[in-house]
Amino acid sequence: MLPGIDLRLQNVLKALREVVLPAIPADQRLARDQAMLAIGHIAIVADQWREAARYEAGSLRGLVSLAKKLMADEIIGIEVETRQRLADVIARASTIDLSDLALVEALIMELGALVDAVILSCGRPGPLSPALLDAVLSYGEGQSHRERVWFAGTKLDPDVAELEAISDMLAAD
Repeated sequence: MLPGIDLRLQNVLKALREVVLPAIPADQRLARDQAMLAIGHIAIVADQWREAARYEAGSLRGLVSLAKKLMADEIIGIEVETRQRLADVIARASTIDLSDLALVEALIMELGALVDAVILSCGRPGPLSPALLDAVLSYGEGQSHRERVWFAGTKLDPDVAELEAISDMLAAD
């Protein structure tokens, strides 16, 4: 029987903590810091990997919702070609296998770039329209909360104790 992902990650963490890190001389601060950084990242991956596809699928849903709002009539200034590209990506998003993490991540990158282009083009030569500003801020508020929960394991958030568990956040998606 092959070891599962959890066991393999725990073995890597144990090797780094118990063998590699103690073998680095105390005066090698950079090497020790980098080993600790690697340990921290692997520990977070160990906590997140089972939920990664669900998290990214939720991120895609949020971005699709924002893209649909950007295409609303009250948000003007979107070029015809950009509007068609948005519609095409939104359509693809409704047909993909959300368990295919690489595909979901690629679509997030593509749609995110289009959304950025819309925001930048609609803000020229003046301020964003109230409808666009409201859509972007609403999306940002929801996504930033999701990201705070997702990265709570870093313990960098000053309010980490107030954040729900990843599973609870994903259940609310």
